[in-house]
Amino acid sequence: MQYLSLAPSEALRPWVRCCWTLEDAAPSGPATIVPDGCAELVLHLGHLPRRRAAGPATVAPRAFLVTTVDRPVTLHPDGPLCVAGIRFEPGGQRPWFPAPLHSLGDGVEVTALLGEGRTRRLLERLSDAATPAVRLAILETTLLRWRQPDRLATGPEHAIRRLLAESHTLDGATIAERTGLSQRTLQRLARERLGTGIKRIARVFRFQRAARRLVAGAPVSLTRLAADTGYADYPHMARDFREFSGQTPAGLLAGRAPIGEAFLRDGVGMP
Repeated sequence: MQYLSLAPSEALRPWVRCCWTLEDAAPSGPATIVPDGCAELVLHLGHLPRRRAAGPATVAPRAFLVTTVDRPVTLHPDGPLCVAGIRFEPGGQRPWFPAPLHSLGDGVEVTALLGEGRTRRLLERLSDAATPAVRLAILETTLLRWRQPDRLATGPEHAIRRLLAESHTLDGATIAERTGLSQRTLQRLARERLGTGIKRIARVFRFQRAARRLVAGAPVSLTRLAADTGYADYPHMARDFREFSGQTPAGLLAGRAPIGEAFLRDGVGMP
């Protein structure tokens, strides 16, 4: 398997975490992609795997805006994979996809948002790219060309993300006070732009910090890991692991598939 990611240029940094490309000639069974609070544009250039977020697995669309920001997604590939993607910062999809995130369910086919012609041309350019690096450059230039200028002002989602990155113990009332928003407005904006409520997105961020440290390879006890990443104790952390990955911390560490691990290890811009 080959996974390559590219940090965004300065012009895209407030909204985009990275562009990435993945190729795997022989995927080894199902792969669980754990949530990180980010919407993601996923473009399948070859075989279409089956995908399960909630309910039964279905064949993944060719071009899909993934809006499952707070639940795991399982891929079931039964053929070679060639995929390109754009991982937005939490709330960062708005200059390209302004629809309220919570209204899109687990995601939406990109043709419904960008039109069939633009989507087809992007897929053709990516498929014709000579190397993964060229693919990444195409994604970057496409983002620069397609962004909507009237939506480029950084909104409250950026302040919310920064506050949650600074501390994993802030509650909704404190964030509302620091951003100058009422709690009702804060919760509404969180659902519209981040896809879920403030408390839940904070839990996802905390889980990601713990999960990334767990797979990084540095030896640490699970009790110490829980304390270092803001959990009250190990059972508290284990509950989040079961909810956001479907496994205990030890199970995630032992059973991780290469595809899922590649996304988890990729800490570009991670809060």
